[in-house]
Amino acid sequence: MTNIQEEWLRYNFSSDIKTRTDSIKNEHSTTDAAVLYSNIGKYFSALQVFDQAYEPTPNQSVFFDSTNYDIVPAIDYIIKEAAKNQIVIINEAHHVSYHRFFTMLLLNKLSEQGFNYFGAETLTLWDSSLVKNNYPTLNTGYYTVEPQYGNLIRQALKTGFKVFAYEPNEQGDGMQREIGQAKNIQKILKKDPKAKIVIHCGYAHLLEGEVQGWGKAMAGRLMEYTGINPLTIDQVELTEHFEKKYENPYYDKFNYDKFVVPVNNGKMMGMSFRLQDGPSDIFVYHPRTHLKYNRPHWLFEYYSPKFINNDITISFPVLVKAYISTENEKDAIPIDVIEINSKADTTALALIPKTSYKILVENKQKQKQTLKFDVK
Repeated sequence: MTNIQEEWLRYNFSSDIKTRTDSIKNEHSTTDAAVLYSNIGKYFSALQVFDQAYEPTPNQSVFFDSTNYDIVPAIDYIIKEAAKNQIVIINEAHHVSYHRFFTMLLLNKLSEQGFNYFGAETLTLWDSSLVKNNYPTLNTGYYTVEPQYGNLIRQALKTGFKVFAYEPNEQGDGMQREIGQAKNIQKILKKDPKAKIVIHCGYAHLLEGEVQGWGKAMAGRLMEYTGINPLTIDQVELTEHFEKKYENPYYDKFNYDKFVVPVNNGKMMGMSFRLQDGPSDIFVYHPRTHLKYNRPHWLFEYYSPKFINNDITISFPVLVKAYISTENEKDAIPIDVIEINSKADTTALALIPKTSYKILVENKQKQKQTLKFDVK
């Protein structure tokens, strides 16, 4: 993982992302393209191109007896379990903004449970401006340039978390990286033994067991070094892909319109559903996404829509970046980024209510336009 991105790896027109990906054509460029699509709000494009880098999930029949489980709201269940723990680790797929959005929704309630430190894999150790500015910048990290990740960091700061980086300076091989991550988190506990920590990581770093090529993953190393068994929450397995053939076969056993956790109501009463080979404590089901205002519908359960297609006076297509007016748009992470392809394109910005914004619009010819307005 690179610490600070080259400028091209931030916000680009979707046609340029496709051209670059097609010219390279390897797994790494495809997964990078998925991240780039997510950076400009192209949620389904990110899912689609990421799937192209992998083989479909083997066709298999799985058994799930729904009568053994009560379906409970995911956030309520997680908060209840978190109250019994000192460390909570939740993962993400790096191209899925949905996962960052969900973690953001958790933070206020985790704060109420006494959690006061927030660590994220992507953060750079040398970004001393984060606390000073109270908002993330282009130097804050690699994945944080994606608006929902930037907003996750903003929420952590706003809620009063002490935000810290735990990625080692020298990553070495996979095993050395896992050890370095765990030791950096351990430093927080040595300094503040009563600290309650939330960690947002990628993929398998939350596993407490062995991972091929790593030995123990970060969560397992952390448990080894501190004696603390973390509460681990997986968002990756029970989440949608662009095509069903790439999804975990258990995902289709659920069909709910809210984030949920199936909780056993029988002999293992109170324990959440776990995949047969899944070592995580909780698997969160993320409902399928549908479009609203040409964006993922879940955005507008938190943000307000704003349409600016009729206000644009330069030639299309354009990239639109929305900044909070009190933040420096030269280095701040935008609250939202979208691409608008024509005057008839009614793709909405997703903006935090009761906030003043500066909107920067730019086309491929480097023509620029600035808009200012308040969102009620």
